[in-house]
Amino acid sequence: MSKDTGFSITSAERYSLALFELSEENNLLSQIEDQSSSILNLIDQSEDFSNLIKDPTTSQEDLLKVINTISENGSTMVDTSIKNKLQQIENRMIEA
Repeated sequence: MSKDTGFSITSAERYSLALFELSEENNLLSQIEDQSSSILNLIDQSEDFSNLIKDPTTSQEDLLKVINTISENGSTMVDTSIKNKLQQIENRMIEA
């Protein structure tokens, strides 16, 4: 395993744990789980979206803009609760 892959896995684990903890604290675990599944389905079904999120030059801010755009255009895939949780996770990761 390369050094970069190890860092990516560690980062993913930290984000996953933070999302779980925030969801559990706010009694939104089931809702966030459903919405996370929807995002994973989008990744599987859309090569463009998959490439976007895998592109290391795409900033976190740009990814959040894409998620906001998806949810504002009538998709129920991502609602305010998951957008807020993603922002809280980002803030926690910056502070850590």
